[in-house]
Amino acid sequence: MARQTITEQLDAGLLILDGYNAAEQDMRSRLARVGYDGAAFDAFRQVWTKAGGARSVALGERGDQHGATEALNLLHQKVAEQISALSQTAKAVFENDADARTTLGLEMPRRPTAHAQPAADGSVPAAPPESSRRDQSLAGLLDRGRILYGNALSHPELLSVLTGVGYDGARLQQELDEVTALGRADAVQEREKGEATASTTDQKAALTEMQDWIGRFRGIVTPALRDKPQYLTALGLKPRGGKR
Repeated sequence: MARQTITEQLDAGLLILDGYNAAEQDMRSRLARVGYDGAAFDAFRQVWTKAGGARSVALGERGDQHGATEALNLLHQKVAEQISALSQTAKAVFENDADARTTLGLEMPRRPTAHAQPAADGSVPAAPPESSRRDQSLAGLLDRGRILYGNALSHPELLSVLTGVGYDGARLQQELDEVTALGRADAVQEREKGEATASTTDQKAALTEMQDWIGRFRGIVTPALRDKPQYLTALGLKPRGGKR
């Protein structure tokens, strides 16, 4: 038997409920004799409603995650391009100034110091380059951006030179703000990912509960109503040996 989609599972549950609601008294009496009276169907409606609600929540959370991921990817691309452009420009204008390139995080410091503390002027010590994998990661991009823009803004002598090639304080601050926004977008995307995962887990549990009820119902009711195939059809069931 082909695996049912979630929609098909919910539809199967609805057929059972609708079939019982429309059932004549003889069918209801026979169902009650095998343990499926009105109270049993009321309880199943709660199970079915819970499964449908969990499905809706999971779809909503998945949509939120996709939206957050799309927003993150777009901002990631923009920030990466801006950091690359400023890095190339700074390397060109500070081609003969190794100290400036080091301050901006564009090359490894001559004597890297472990656990370096921020300087009195508020600048961030440039960290030595990490592995290429780290450098290509989002966290690596954020590190480079904070060092590059933060130190360009906090060193007047560097800012003066960069202003002359189109990177004044206002532009640098704006692009630094976008680096910060990228970090926030990453946090939002991680939160949405967690919420989507949790909602999917809840959906699976609710659907399993519904399917367990339907499976037991089918196993008991199909033989009990074998002489009344029209009752089984009304409940969305098939006689044993029939195709589902």
